[in-house]
Amino acid sequence: MLGIGGAERVIIEQAQSLVQAGYRCSIVVFQIDERARRELPSEASLTVLGEKRRSDLLFIPKLLKLWRTLRKLRPDCVIAHQSLSEYLRIVLAGTGIPYFLLKYTSIFYMGYDRTKYSVLYRHVFDTVRGSSPAYQEGVASRLSGGLRARLVAEYYGWRDWWGTRGARRVFTLGSRSRWELEQLYGIAPIEWTPGSAHATTRPPSDLKAIAALRERFSIRNGQALVLSVNRLEYRKRVHLLVGAMRHLLDKGIDARLVIVGIGEEEAALKEQVRQLKLTDNVAFAGLVDEATLTQVYHMADVVGCMIWGSWALSVMEPLLYDKRIVISNEDANLLEGVPNVFKVSPDSQSVAAGIERALTTPAGNSSKIVKQSLEWSTQNGKLLKHIRSAYCKGNGGAEPSSGHQGLGDRVAHE
Repeated sequence: MLGIGGAERVIIEQAQSLVQAGYRCSIVVFQIDERARRELPSEASLTVLGEKRRSDLLFIPKLLKLWRTLRKLRPDCVIAHQSLSEYLRIVLAGTGIPYFLLKYTSIFYMGYDRTKYSVLYRHVFDTVRGSSPAYQEGVASRLSGGLRARLVAEYYGWRDWWGTRGARRVFTLGSRSRWELEQLYGIAPIEWTPGSAHATTRPPSDLKAIAALRERFSIRNGQALVLSVNRLEYRKRVHLLVGAMRHLLDKGIDARLVIVGIGEEEAALKEQVRQLKLTDNVAFAGLVDEATLTQVYHMADVVGCMIWGSWALSVMEPLLYDKRIVISNEDANLLEGVPNVFKVSPDSQSVAAGIERALTTPAGNSSKIVKQSLEWSTQNGKLLKHIRSAYCKGNGGAEPSSGHQGLGDRVAHE
């Protein structure tokens, strides 16, 4: 857990929800930074195993650390996050302890992940890649790098495939990811929406804090605030919002774009701003704390999130503030029927048109609907119901040996 992005926030909030529901929760990580550590519930035990360079490549040292830790903890089940499936299949072999995998997206969404070029997926590669404009744009049709790249792709590809298929159940985000995982792994994933702490505890607006932020970002009275909250990397497509600003200004629409987040695309985005002569209309806020983010959401007029067509907290959270949001139309089912959602094609001119339409459309009550999807006790209850059912089925209908109802005494989080 390095930093707190969407996946890390799921771990933190899920641990909090498990503790509140009366489970003993043990969190096992290989790395963690202090900010993430402070966010974890004090009632959950934390084990940091440590990780050296090339530990994942060498496999055995990392495997032994995890084996010793889980033998000591003896959990009733393990909820694992994406990347440890093959380790868990080996470590838990013969123990009767099932692991459940949260695989948010497929390897195609991970544009730099070369395992998609493994011979395992040759029969479906063109089908999956051709199913999304984002994949056609961001995923190369062939693997480059020669024999070494091919061997690495096969090594990690077989590990991931084998570990994923060993999970008792796999949970994923939305129909799009479910279809991709079905194609790639031959499994039947369960769609599950992680919750958000903001769903029930949205802090109120602070007029003094908002006034200070408007001054900080040089937002004039009457000027529309367009907000982006994303890691600055290619899949988030923040460059489309920057390009949209040029179209809006050319049409005489007075707006300012505030970009919250950091990442490897930051330099390129700043260069784009310079080339489009938008330095007076785009502000880079960097990382902000949760209290500041709350007030930024309150003050925003429109939020833009053109992330590759997938579920993301940055898509859902603005709706909890009844904010109008412009998103990609690549996933036809995403947020269908929810007020304040404006779907557009992934090009800057369409994004500008979507922002203009959003600015002239009264905001609706999206928070009421989205709360039902994101409230943690509800969503965690759904997850635990699936896990309990699978646990009992896999153990001949028996409850865990602790005798507790539900999952039993202890849940380990990977």
